[in-house]
Amino acid sequence: MTSNDEALSRIFPHIAGRDGGRREASGRSVVHAWEEEREQVLYGWNDTTVEYPKEKCIHELFEEQVEKRPEAVAVVYEDQQLTYGELNRRANRLAHYLRELGVEPDTRVAICVERGLEMVVGLLGILKAGGAYVPLDPAYLRNDSATCWKTADQ
Repeated sequence: MTSNDEALSRIFPHIAGRDGGRREASGRSVVHAWEEEREQVLYGWNDTTVEYPKEKCIHELFEEQVEKRPEAVAVVYEDQQLTYGELNRRANRLAHYLRELGVEPDTRVAICVERGLEMVVGLLGILKAGGAYVPLDPAYLRNDSATCWKTADQ
């Protein structure tokens, strides 16, 4: 049993089948268990802080994963998926194309696509080219394109 399972069984013994056949837990036992496990529930399970090399850019960290696990699934959207290797190849093609167009470090590049694999390829490609992406919402752009371009150009 994992620590999460153990904590849940202490909070809700009837779920874990540890209530002696009784299917309800008294309010008092749930409150008492809650007080004991509050720290774990609120802070332990939500501690998603991860240290990462701050001297590296996100696309460099991504490329390390490509080297380690090129055939592993990197991104899934609905019924589509890309491996790290496939995503890296597509992002590299886009990055080379963007450099040919003049994208260099700190060049702002607008990206206006619906959520999906293409968005991930686009964001990663822009970063690999050295650019800074400016995400534009396609729905908003259809309604007010002039304002979007003025804002992105500032």
